[in-house]
Amino acid sequence: MRIIVIGGGIGGLTAALALERRGFSCEVFEAGGRDLDQGAGLVLAPNGLATLRQLEVCDQVRKAGFEPRSMVIARSDGKILQRIDADEWRRRYGFGPVAVHRAALHRVLVDALHGVPVRYDTAVARVRDEANEPVTVMLANGERFTCELVVAADGLRSPLRQQLFGPTRFRYGGQTTWRGIAEHRLDGESGQVLLEMWGRPPGLRFGVVPVDERRSYWFATQFAPSGGRDPSVAAALAGLHTDFADFVPSVQTLLHQSQTLVRTDIFDFGPLASWHRGRVVLIGDAAHATTPNLGQGANQAIESAFVVAQALANEELSAALTNYERIRMPKAHWVTQQSWRYGQLTNLPGTLGRFVRETVVAGASPASMQKRTDRLFSLGFVPAAGTPATR
Repeated sequence: MRIIVIGGGIGGLTAALALERRGFSCEVFEAGGRDLDQGAGLVLAPNGLATLRQLEVCDQVRKAGFEPRSMVIARSDGKILQRIDADEWRRRYGFGPVAVHRAALHRVLVDALHGVPVRYDTAVARVRDEANEPVTVMLANGERFTCELVVAADGLRSPLRQQLFGPTRFRYGGQTTWRGIAEHRLDGESGQVLLEMWGRPPGLRFGVVPVDERRSYWFATQFAPSGGRDPSVAAALAGLHTDFADFVPSVQTLLHQSQTLVRTDIFDFGPLASWHRGRVVLIGDAAHATTPNLGQGANQAIESAFVVAQALANEELSAALTNYERIRMPKAHWVTQQSWRYGQLTNLPGTLGRFVRETVVAGASPASMQKRTDRLFSLGFVPAAGTPATR
């Protein structure tokens, strides 16, 4: 079976790798250029890492990133509200979190794609799927390619999803976010943890974690209307310096040591009734976009990429795509809703809202947190450890 993957992000590259390991012929079409220095960072959780282990790239990802000792939520003045020891996750789930520069993760995945073409600057205009004919992928430049299946990993604003199911009703989370890489690592314990700090105003958060020996990934969120724009990177950083002036001094240092950033309004959308139509199937944000509040966007994309390849290797096409949805939909939709609720908690206004936010986080019992992470990191579809994901 010849498969075309549309989208060369984490979900698309993982899908191509999983398909290649299962013996399928595939190639990747990515609308953007081959600029691996763009983007910021992300955190891979135990579920994403366990899935990548099945594709035999987990060790490379861990070497490319940084493994924090703990995950901490604190107030803007540094007072700790919640701390989770990463060793607890390692003992229970096999992995702690790994923070990695997005470009470094892309390099690991691309390097593992032996013989799988990745075509950059290749925008897809439309896909035609008609009975008794191969699927035709039509590019914006007029070229046409045929295949037996299209895997659409073309993101939150997926043109393929719109083609299949019509316009999407997006849901704005009430916050905009800035993400950047600072040429700096914090000193002492702060340089060994994944730290998120909450300010007094609703939605005002700042998070930071090292991604390698010299750099840190940071993010900032703010309660604001959607559609805002910064006139320049310098103006954005100046605004953040002001907005986060009451946070611990290290925030100012990180902003000062940053040269680039990415601003994104936080959106998701409600559960879709189906993730495929005919011979086109959605994965990742195209299928189940989630707000970043649980740090699960990339991890859920990795899960879906693995499962769709696994299903295709074991069943005929129609049954495989139905089974993929059966396995992945319940968890992906639950993650989206849990992440949304968490984000809305941080939006609670006023003194009472701040009290509720901090009380909920500080008062969370170990049993309740473990119940959530058990569900978050469970992987019923992954074979026993050490079993390679090959056909």
